[in-house]
Amino acid sequence: MVLLAGCSSSSSGPELASSEQALSTGLVISQVYGGAGNAGTIYNSDFIEIFNRGTTSVSVSGWSLQYAAAAGASWTVTALPAKTIPAGGYFLVQMYTDTAGGGLTLPTSDATGTSNLSALSGKVALVSSSTALTCTVGCATASGVVDFVGYGAATAFEGSGAAPPGTILTSPQRKGSGCTETDDNSADFASSAPVARNSSASKTSCGLDAGADTAPVDTGTPDTAPPDTSMPDTSMPDTSMPDTSIPDTSMPDTSAADTSVADTAPPDTSVDDVAIADSAQPDTEPELDATPLVDASEADTRVPGGGFDLPAAKPACSCDTPGRSGGSGLFALAALAIALVRRRR
Repeated sequence: MVLLAGCSSSSSGPELASSEQALSTGLVISQVYGGAGNAGTIYNSDFIEIFNRGTTSVSVSGWSLQYAAAAGASWTVTALPAKTIPAGGYFLVQMYTDTAGGGLTLPTSDATGTSNLSALSGKVALVSSSTALTCTVGCATASGVVDFVGYGAATAFEGSGAAPPGTILTSPQRKGSGCTETDDNSADFASSAPVARNSSASKTSCGLDAGADTAPVDTGTPDTAPPDTSMPDTSMPDTSMPDTSIPDTSMPDTSAADTSVADTAPPDTSVDDVAIADSAQPDTEPELDATPLVDASEADTRVPGGGFDLPAAKPACSCDTPGRSGGSGLFALAALAIALVRRRR
């Protein structure tokens, strides 16, 4: 529902802001930057950005953007061209330009104006006509106002308070990339580094139902990821001591295996050295007489077939000598055996 309300200036004191807010259709003011011309500025042009948070395209033919100082009642009007802003699309309106302070050049704008915006405080209105506003306060409910933003120390705003002020390095920006709209400037805006977006920028879907004019309240900063609702890891930490033992760096035993053949010699079966009783028969050989048996003068008596000379026969012994009976014959036979053995060797 469009609420119509007048906007006037009274000498009896400041007018309280109305509790009723401007109807925010699909189009809203999503960003205001006024730092151009200052040393160290981000952009060398002021700008106002419009965003279509709805689900259908909206034409801005015959519409206007209007600006006034924080407590002022004089509004400058920038007529918008006959263009259509698609759902989720952005629309960039370039304002006052001053390259003395440096700064970046804006992307190609979709419309151009000359309003010199304040970085700290001001009032901006998106109006469905080109008729200038005349209000100081309560402007959010003025006739034809589609959306309204008061920032910094502005005397007019939507809801409970103004959006935060900007600087040459920041700008008041609508949260949720432009999707958040609760008709409360203080809740819907945050101050962040400016990023100018034109009709060529990527579209943003707010996920609204057809005909809806508000989105869920976003109380975080713009473009923030949803919170992590996963359960925390409650497992007990591993308190075991680390293994600090020194690794075994000894070289492996590469010596060849003992392939020697086991000692298979038969066991010693020798008979213990046991003294064997001397069982030899007593020597009963008669003592030989040193007297030769054969006279050396006798003829040579060789053994047939040999060359060994036998000793001469010893003369007959005395028969009365004890133990000598028949000894001469035995001696002769022994001598003959010895001679034969020697010859064979």
